[in-house]
Amino acid sequence: MKEVKKENKYLILKIEDVENYFSQFTENKFTTPEEQARIEQEPFWAVVNELDKTNKNKYIICNQDEPYAELVWQIILLGEKAKKNHSE
Repeated sequence: MKEVKKENKYLILKIEDVENYFSQFTENKFTTPEEQARIEQEPFWAVVNELDKTNKNKYIICNQDEPYAELVWQIILLGEKAKKNHSE
């Protein structure tokens, strides 16, 4: 069996950020014709690259089909509740 280890395997994009970026794309709010041409040629990767430049957060992903997924959710929810209570 392959050894399980921590690794960066995924790129996470916030849906709201993607929607905002694509709305700018459809409204042609880019600064140069070159940028517009690049995005028209590679719209998905242009969005990914632009959003990845501004995203400083790091995430842990859990496959929802794993038997421990519900436990991971509960830990996350408890952590968010504690964070909220601490900030009040």
